[in-house]
Amino acid sequence: MHNIKMFALYDTKANVYDTPVFLMNEVHAKRWFFTMIQRGEGKFEYFKDEIELHELATFDVLTGKITAKKTILQEGKQIRKEIENNENSDAA
Repeated sequence: MHNIKMFALYDTKANVYDTPVFLMNEVHAKRWFFTMIQRGEGKFEYFKDEIELHELATFDVLTGKITAKKTILQEGKQIRKEIENNENSDAA
C-alpha cells in the first residue's frame, strides 16, 4: 500500500482545522478520534461536541501527490453518545 490518508480535527465554533495527521485508514482515524474524546484532555474536556473528524486528502508516499478529499467522518457529539452507550451497557 502506498497511499495514506490525511485527517484533521475541525472546530465548528472557531471554524479552524488543527494540524493534520496521517493515518492508514478511516477505522484507524475513528479509533484515534474516539480515544482523544474518551480521554477528555485539552479541548476535548470542554468542547468535544464542537469537534469533528474530517478526512482531507490521500497522500501517495511514492509520488508525493496529494489528492484532496473533504469528508466529515465523525462528529464529537456522535462519539460522546457512543462512549456513554458503551459505559451504560458495561454497567448493566
